Amino acid sequence: MRNWRVVTAVVTVVAAVLAFVLSFAYLRHADERAQDKVKQVEVLVARETIPAGTLGSTAVAEGLIGPDKIEQKNVPVGAVSVSDPGAIGSLVAGSDIPKGEVIASGLFVSTQHAGGTLTAQLKPGDQAMSFTVDPSHGVANLIQVGDSINVIASIKVIKEKSVLDPNAAGATAQFTAFLIPGLKVLAVGTSTQAPSAPPANTSGSTTPTTTANRTPANLGLITVEVTPRQAEQLAHAQFYGGNGTLYLTLNAPGFDPAKFRTPTEIVDIQNLFDQKLNLVDRTLAQLP
Repeated sequence: MRNWRVVTAVVTVVAAVLAFVLSFAYLRHADERAQDKVKQVEVLVARETIPAGTLGSTAVAEGLIGPDKIEQKNVPVGAVSVSDPGAIGSLVAGSDIPKGEVIASGLFVSTQHAGGTLTAQLKPGDQAMSFTVDPSHGVANLIQVGDSINVIASIKVIKEKSVLDPNAAGATAQFTAFLIPGLKVLAVGTSTQAPSAPPANTSGSTTPTTTANRTPANLGLITVEVTPRQAEQLAHAQFYGGNGTLYLTLNAPGFDPAKFRTPTEIVDIQNLFDQKLNLVDRTLAQLP
Protein backbone atom coordinates (compact mmCIF):
# COMPACT_ATOMS: atom_id res chain seq x y z
CA MET A 1 0.00 0.00 0.00
CA ARG A 2 2.82 2.28 0.90
CA ASN A 3 4.63 1.53 -2.40
CA TRP A 4 1.50 2.45 -4.32
CA ARG A 5 1.42 5.85 -2.66
CA VAL A 6 5.06 6.44 -3.59
CA VAL A 7 4.41 5.48 -7.22
CA THR A 8 1.38 7.76 -7.32
CA ALA A 9 3.40 10.65 -5.93
CA VAL A 10 6.21 10.12 -8.45
CA VAL A 11 3.76 9.97 -11.34
CA THR A 12 2.09 13.15 -10.13
CA VAL A 13 5.42 14.97 -9.93
CA VAL A 14 6.49 13.76 -13.38
CA ALA A 15 3.14 14.80 -14.87
CA ALA A 16 3.46 18.22 -13.28
CA VAL A 17 6.98 18.67 -14.63
CA LEU A 18 5.91 17.50 -18.10
CA ALA A 19 2.94 19.87 -18.07
CA PHE A 20 5.23 22.73 -17.09
CA VAL A 21 7.70 21.93 -19.86
CA LEU A 22 4.95 21.66 -22.47
CA SER A 23 3.32 24.87 -21.29
CA PHE A 24 6.64 26.69 -21.38
CA ALA A 25 7.40 25.44 -24.89
CA TYR A 26 3.94 26.41 -26.10
CA LEU A 27 4.18 29.89 -24.63
CA ARG A 28 7.67 30.39 -26.05
CA HIS A 29 6.57 29.35 -29.54
CA ALA A 30 3.46 31.51 -29.24
CA ASP A 31 5.68 34.43 -28.33
CA GLU A 32 7.94 33.75 -31.31
CA ARG A 33 4.92 33.60 -33.59
CA ALA A 34 3.68 36.89 -32.17
CA GLN A 35 7.09 38.47 -32.74
CA ASP A 36 7.13 37.19 -36.31
CA LYS A 37 3.79 38.85 -36.93
CA VAL A 38 4.99 42.27 -35.78
CA LYS A 39 8.50 41.93 -37.23
CA GLN A 40 9.25 44.82 -39.59
CA VAL A 41 10.73 43.98 -42.98
CA GLU A 42 11.74 46.25 -45.87
CA VAL A 43 9.74 46.12 -49.09
CA LEU A 44 9.22 48.24 -52.19
CA VAL A 45 6.04 50.35 -52.20
CA ALA A 46 4.37 52.87 -54.47
CA ARG A 47 5.26 56.33 -53.13
CA GLU A 48 2.70 57.90 -55.46
CA THR A 49 -0.05 56.50 -57.65
CA ILE A 50 1.60 54.73 -60.59
CA PRO A 51 -0.51 55.07 -63.76
CA ALA A 52 -1.29 51.97 -65.80
CA GLY A 53 1.26 51.38 -68.54
CA THR A 54 4.14 53.01 -66.64
CA LEU A 55 7.42 51.25 -67.37
CA GLY A 56 8.96 49.70 -64.25
CA SER A 57 12.36 51.30 -64.87
CA THR A 58 10.67 54.68 -65.30
CA ALA A 59 8.74 54.29 -62.04
CA VAL A 60 11.97 53.49 -60.18
CA ALA A 61 13.98 56.29 -61.85
CA GLU A 62 11.28 58.89 -61.15
CA GLY A 63 10.97 57.91 -57.50
CA LEU A 64 7.45 56.50 -57.82
CA ILE A 65 8.74 53.31 -56.19
CA GLY A 66 10.87 53.21 -53.04
CA PRO A 67 11.64 51.17 -49.92
CA ASP A 68 9.45 51.13 -46.80
CA LYS A 69 8.96 48.88 -43.76
CA ILE A 70 5.82 46.88 -43.01
CA GLU A 71 4.91 43.96 -40.74
CA GLN A 72 6.16 40.67 -42.09
CA LYS A 73 2.67 39.17 -41.95
CA ASN A 74 1.49 41.77 -44.48
CA VAL A 75 4.12 41.04 -47.12
CA PRO A 76 2.26 39.72 -50.20
CA VAL A 77 3.34 36.70 -52.21
CA GLY A 78 5.70 37.71 -55.02
CA ALA A 79 6.84 40.94 -53.37
CA VAL A 80 9.71 42.41 -55.39
CA SER A 81 12.99 42.39 -53.47
CA VAL A 82 14.35 45.76 -52.38
CA SER A 83 17.73 44.66 -53.70
CA ASP A 84 16.35 43.78 -57.14
CA PRO A 85 14.03 46.53 -58.47
CA GLY A 86 15.34 45.72 -61.95
CA ALA A 87 13.11 42.63 -61.92
CA ILE A 88 10.24 44.86 -63.11
CA GLY A 89 12.40 47.19 -65.22
CA SER A 90 11.13 46.07 -68.63
CA LEU A 91 7.53 45.46 -67.49
CA VAL A 92 4.64 47.91 -67.31
CA ALA A 93 2.01 48.52 -64.66
CA GLY A 94 -1.01 46.42 -65.63
CA SER A 95 -3.38 48.91 -63.95
CA ASP A 96 -3.15 51.98 -61.73
CA ILE A 97 -1.15 51.10 -58.61
CA PRO A 98 -2.35 53.16 -55.62
CA LYS A 99 0.00 54.99 -53.28
CA GLY A 100 1.26 52.73 -50.49
CA GLU A 101 0.73 49.46 -52.40
CA VAL A 102 3.48 46.89 -51.93
CA ILE A 103 5.15 46.22 -55.28
CA ALA A 104 4.64 42.59 -56.22
CA SER A 105 5.53 40.86 -59.47
CA GLY A 106 1.87 40.45 -60.46
CA LEU A 107 1.32 44.21 -60.59
CA PHE A 108 3.70 44.60 -63.52
CA VAL A 109 3.18 42.71 -66.78
CA SER A 110 4.80 42.52 -70.20
CA THR A 111 3.46 44.86 -72.86
CA GLN A 112 2.02 41.83 -74.67
CA HIS A 113 -0.20 41.18 -71.64
CA ALA A 114 -1.05 44.84 -71.10
CA GLY A 115 -3.82 44.82 -73.65
CA GLY A 116 -1.51 43.94 -76.57
CA THR A 117 -1.56 47.55 -77.83
CA LEU A 118 -0.18 50.95 -76.91
CA THR A 119 -3.57 52.02 -75.57
CA ALA A 120 -2.84 50.31 -72.24
CA GLN A 121 0.12 52.66 -71.74
CA LEU A 122 -1.70 55.92 -72.49
CA LYS A 123 -3.03 58.27 -69.84
CA PRO A 124 -6.74 59.09 -70.18
CA GLY A 125 -7.15 61.74 -72.89
CA ASP A 126 -3.65 61.29 -74.34
CA GLN A 127 -2.80 59.83 -77.73
CA ALA A 128 0.08 58.03 -79.44
CA MET A 129 1.74 59.73 -82.41
CA SER A 130 4.71 58.81 -84.59
CA PHE A 131 7.24 60.87 -86.51
CA THR A 132 10.55 60.22 -88.23
CA VAL A 133 13.98 61.70 -87.60
CA ASP A 134 17.39 60.77 -88.95
CA PRO A 135 20.33 59.88 -86.65
CA SER A 136 21.87 63.36 -86.74
CA HIS A 137 18.60 64.91 -85.50
CA GLY A 138 17.47 62.05 -83.25
CA VAL A 139 20.32 61.63 -80.73
CA ALA A 140 22.21 59.21 -82.99
CA ASN A 141 19.48 56.57 -82.76
CA LEU A 142 20.16 56.07 -79.04
CA ILE A 143 16.62 56.95 -77.92
CA GLN A 144 14.94 53.99 -76.21
CA VAL A 145 11.45 53.00 -75.08
CA GLY A 146 10.62 54.73 -71.81
CA ASP A 147 12.93 57.71 -72.41
CA SER A 148 11.80 61.31 -72.03
CA ILE A 149 12.59 63.56 -75.00
CA ASN A 150 12.11 67.15 -76.11
CA VAL A 151 11.22 68.32 -79.61
CA ILE A 152 12.91 71.40 -81.06
CA ALA A 153 11.56 72.89 -84.30
CA SER A 154 13.71 74.94 -86.66
CA ILE A 155 11.38 76.50 -89.21
CA LYS A 156 12.11 78.62 -92.29
CA VAL A 157 9.36 81.18 -92.79
CA ILE A 158 8.85 82.54 -96.31
CA LYS A 159 7.24 85.97 -96.42
CA GLU A 160 4.51 86.63 -98.96
CA LYS A 161 3.80 89.81 -100.86
CA SER A 162 1.41 92.11 -99.02
CA VAL A 163 -0.13 95.55 -99.47
CA LEU A 164 1.94 96.96 -96.61
CA ASP A 165 5.21 95.46 -97.85
CA PRO A 166 5.04 94.61 -101.59
CA ASN A 167 8.78 93.97 -101.75
CA ALA A 168 8.78 91.31 -99.06
CA ALA A 169 7.81 88.43 -101.35
CA GLY A 170 10.36 85.64 -101.23
CA ALA A 171 12.24 86.91 -98.17
CA THR A 172 12.92 84.23 -95.62
CA ALA A 173 13.63 84.04 -91.90
CA GLN A 174 14.72 81.03 -89.85
CA PHE A 175 13.33 80.54 -86.33
CA THR A 176 14.34 77.83 -83.83
CA ALA A 177 12.77 77.05 -80.45
CA PHE A 178 11.68 74.25 -78.14
CA LEU A 179 8.33 73.01 -79.40
CA ILE A 180 7.33 70.35 -76.85
CA PRO A 181 9.29 69.23 -73.78
CA GLY A 182 9.08 65.95 -71.88
CA LEU A 183 7.42 63.53 -74.30
CA LYS A 184 7.36 59.89 -73.20
CA VAL A 185 8.71 57.45 -75.81
CA LEU A 186 6.26 54.57 -76.29
CA ALA A 187 7.98 52.78 -79.17
CA VAL A 188 11.13 52.93 -81.26
CA GLY A 189 10.70 51.60 -84.77
CA THR A 190 8.10 48.87 -84.30
CA SER A 191 9.35 47.80 -80.87
CA THR A 192 7.53 48.68 -77.65
CA GLN A 193 10.01 46.73 -75.52
CA ALA A 194 12.51 48.51 -73.30
CA PRO A 195 16.08 47.30 -73.78
CA SER A 196 17.23 44.66 -71.33
CA ALA A 197 20.14 45.33 -69.03
CA PRO A 198 23.55 44.33 -70.39
CA PRO A 199 24.84 40.96 -69.22
CA ALA A 200 27.30 40.91 -66.35
CA ASN A 201 30.93 41.06 -67.41
CA THR A 202 32.48 37.88 -66.06
CA SER A 203 35.50 37.78 -68.38
CA GLY A 204 37.55 40.13 -66.26
CA SER A 205 37.83 42.58 -69.16
CA THR A 206 37.69 46.28 -68.32
CA THR A 207 35.97 47.15 -71.59
CA PRO A 208 32.59 48.72 -70.70
CA THR A 209 29.33 47.69 -72.33
CA THR A 210 28.09 50.69 -74.28
CA THR A 211 24.52 51.84 -74.65
CA ALA A 212 24.70 51.00 -78.34
CA ASN A 213 25.18 47.34 -77.44
CA ARG A 214 21.68 47.19 -76.03
CA THR A 215 19.85 49.66 -78.25
CA PRO A 216 16.98 48.10 -80.23
CA ALA A 217 16.85 48.47 -83.99
CA ASN A 218 15.89 52.06 -84.70
CA LEU A 219 14.40 52.85 -88.07
CA GLY A 220 14.16 56.56 -87.20
CA LEU A 221 10.50 56.11 -86.32
CA ILE A 222 9.64 57.40 -82.85
CA THR A 223 6.21 56.97 -81.21
CA VAL A 224 5.41 59.28 -78.31
CA GLU A 225 2.55 60.03 -75.95
CA VAL A 226 0.97 63.43 -76.65
CA THR A 227 -2.01 65.55 -75.73
CA PRO A 228 -4.37 66.55 -78.56
CA ARG A 229 -2.75 70.03 -78.67
CA GLN A 230 0.75 68.51 -78.87
CA ALA A 231 -0.41 66.21 -81.68
CA GLU A 232 -1.48 69.28 -83.67
CA GLN A 233 1.83 71.01 -83.01
CA LEU A 234 3.85 68.00 -84.19
CA ALA A 235 1.69 67.55 -87.28
CA HIS A 236 2.01 71.23 -88.24
CA ALA A 237 5.77 71.30 -87.64
CA GLN A 238 6.22 68.27 -89.91
CA PHE A 239 4.03 69.90 -92.56
CA TYR A 240 6.83 72.35 -93.37
CA GLY A 241 8.88 69.51 -94.82
CA GLY A 242 11.84 71.04 -96.65
CA ASN A 243 11.28 74.38 -94.91
CA GLY A 244 11.82 72.99 -91.42
CA THR A 245 13.58 70.39 -89.33
CA LEU A 246 12.77 68.65 -86.07
CA TYR A 247 15.51 67.95 -83.54
CA LEU A 248 15.24 65.69 -80.49
CA THR A 249 17.04 66.06 -77.18
CA LEU A 250 17.21 63.42 -74.45
CA ASN A 251 16.34 64.15 -70.82
CA ALA A 252 17.93 62.76 -67.67
CA PRO A 253 15.87 60.40 -65.45
CA GLY A 254 13.29 62.18 -63.33
CA PHE A 255 12.78 65.04 -65.81
CA ASP A 256 9.62 67.00 -64.97
CA PRO A 257 8.17 68.87 -67.98
CA ALA A 258 6.06 70.99 -65.62
CA LYS A 259 9.26 72.48 -64.18
CA PHE A 260 10.92 73.00 -67.55
CA ARG A 261 11.35 76.64 -68.53
CA THR A 262 11.76 77.36 -72.24
CA PRO A 263 14.23 80.10 -73.18
CA THR A 264 12.51 83.47 -73.31
CA GLU A 265 13.65 84.16 -76.88
CA ILE A 266 12.96 82.27 -80.08
CA VAL A 267 16.34 82.00 -81.77
CA ASP A 268 16.94 83.64 -85.15
CA ILE A 269 20.05 85.03 -86.85
CA GLN A 270 19.88 88.28 -84.90
CA ASN A 271 19.99 86.67 -81.47
CA LEU A 272 21.81 83.46 -82.33
CA PHE A 273 24.84 84.49 -80.30
CA ASP A 274 24.70 85.36 -76.62
CA GLN A 275 26.89 88.38 -77.21
CA LYS A 276 26.08 91.20 -79.64
CA LEU A 277 28.31 91.19 -82.68
CA ASN A 278 28.52 94.42 -84.65
CA LEU A 279 29.86 92.51 -87.62
CA VAL A 280 26.59 90.58 -87.80
CA ASP A 281 24.59 93.80 -87.61
CA ARG A 282 26.58 95.33 -90.48
CA THR A 283 26.22 92.17 -92.53
CA LEU A 284 22.47 92.13 -91.99
CA ALA A 285 22.24 95.77 -93.03
CA GLN A 286 23.88 94.93 -96.35
CA LEU A 287 21.46 92.14 -97.16
CA PRO A 288 18.89 92.96 -99.89
